[in-house]
Amino acid sequence: MVYDGRIVEHRGAHPASTYDFVAIVGNKRFVNLFGNFTNLEYLDLSSNSLKSVLLDPVLSRLCKIKTLLLASNSLSFFPWSKALLLPNLGILDLSDNNLVTLSPNVKNLALYHLDLSHNQITSLPNWFLQNLPNLTVLDVSFNKLTASNATDFPTSELERLDVLGLRGNPFGCTCGNGWFSAWLNDSSVIIPLLAVDVLCDTPDSHRGCAVVKALYTKACSLVTLGRGLSLFFATTILIMVFGALAGNRWHWELAYGLEVLRARWRGGYWDVKAMADDYDAYVDYDVNSVEVSEWVLHELRIQLEEGTGRPLHLCLEERDWVPGISVVHNLSESILQSRKTIFVLTRDFAGSCRFQQALGMAQQRLLDEGTDVIVFVLLEEPRIPSRYLQLRQRVVPGSVLHWPLNPQAQGLFWHDLHKALAPPLPPRCRKDVITSRQPLDGLL
Repeated sequence: MVYDGRIVEHRGAHPASTYDFVAIVGNKRFVNLFGNFTNLEYLDLSSNSLKSVLLDPVLSRLCKIKTLLLASNSLSFFPWSKALLLPNLGILDLSDNNLVTLSPNVKNLALYHLDLSHNQITSLPNWFLQNLPNLTVLDVSFNKLTASNATDFPTSELERLDVLGLRGNPFGCTCGNGWFSAWLNDSSVIIPLLAVDVLCDTPDSHRGCAVVKALYTKACSLVTLGRGLSLFFATTILIMVFGALAGNRWHWELAYGLEVLRARWRGGYWDVKAMADDYDAYVDYDVNSVEVSEWVLHELRIQLEEGTGRPLHLCLEERDWVPGISVVHNLSESILQSRKTIFVLTRDFAGSCRFQQALGMAQQRLLDEGTDVIVFVLLEEPRIPSRYLQLRQRVVPGSVLHWPLNPQAQGLFWHDLHKALAPPLPPRCRKDVITSRQPLDGLL
């Protein structure tokens, strides 16, 4: 037999089958002799440059073997499914080989000591450890384990071990795998040289530090909290900046949209058909212009409310709006509670968001009630002729009026404005007028 590399020739009456300890180190030619060692319990095939292991039929007769050493070979695969042919195998050394993955064909082996150190293994599958119910010692030192996720490093199965070797692996030390550091600190498994040789490889700031000291649960919680707060404040700032820009650009559109949403929240739009007309007309004008305000309050108001003819009840922003209520709400209430809406237009006011907002609300009444309520009074001629106003003069005569520069023509202007704001005749009166015209038509 061969023991510790020294070839010892056995001559005598003892057959080979009587030996229970054989060690073959650095020699290949003795592999075929294993069939004769039926009582063999210890077999060392280390440092033989083996690329494969044929458990069947070469080693299938070694049914009593308890220890099998295959370290320092060139194995890239181990036939785990054939290991069932060795029912008493308790110690298996596969260290210093080229193993990359662990086979899923492990079937309830009796192993209690497994050495997989100095290989290229990247993960410890859960199913692999589940099929080794008697395993108490596992050495996976100097592999490629990173413990980046719990799937590749099943701590629930590793917890039943007595000893676990983890030295020399490129472990990551980020808050993403803080669970690994927490497990190392809390586990009852014996991990040799845990504080000095189970080190971080990434990131660079933690390289060479002990895993158990590099990460703390509280520190990771603070980092997570900091990231959450940073994201919250960044999002808040973006919303505020976007809100400021949107409010500056689409102030009236947004206000109108909010008013519509609030109306829907209340249960729907106002029932404009059922509402009584509190005012004959609402006057919308540029309240920021002193000249326009003076003209509305001292010319338009006096002529319509105090002048000759039927007095009209006007709704004016500076006089009739309710303080403390939003501009949009006051604007919508004024338009809805007035029979007509007068727009006093200047070049600046015609391009303002306020005018666009009020015009949209007044046009909405045409869709809701089927009645046109808009009257335009142009104090200044537009720089560019408006096709909308030109079309409106043709479709709705008398709804677009121009303030005359000639004082002698102002009387006709007020007459036309009174006519445009005159309330519609009751249905019976219209029928009487039509009937009274029939004889005249016949005469003509």
